[in-house]
Amino acid sequence: MMSFLGKLYSFLKYIKFWRDRGIVKLNIAQVEYSQILANKRIVITGGSSGIGLSMANKFLSVGAKVVITGRNKESLLQAQANLSNPNLYILEWDVSDIDNMDIKFNEAVKMLGGVIL
Repeated sequence: MMSFLGKLYSFLKYIKFWRDRGIVKLNIAQVEYSQILANKRIVITGGSSGIGLSMANKFLSVGAKVVITGRNKESLLQAQANLSNPNLYILEWDVSDIDNMDIKFNEAVKMLGGVIL
């Protein structure tokens, strides 16, 4: 978890202060929210319907690579067909099955082009 100072620094890097004839002026850079998740890799559990599916749709629309997981393969395939995006991957995974957690997580990482842990 990021410390308060870390969060403050993250915020302050967008602000520029300068002094002009005794007057302090500031300029705040605007964050381009439509690009904030571009090329990020996201795993959504329970992503075949409801809030998870809506999140996946939004993340995909701003350029993220997304893996949606769920227990029902047919629901995942239907969600994939509905979203129809090449950056969407599906993974049948019951996250309550703790014994297979590492295996499934590594599968998701591999789908997203990451390094296996």
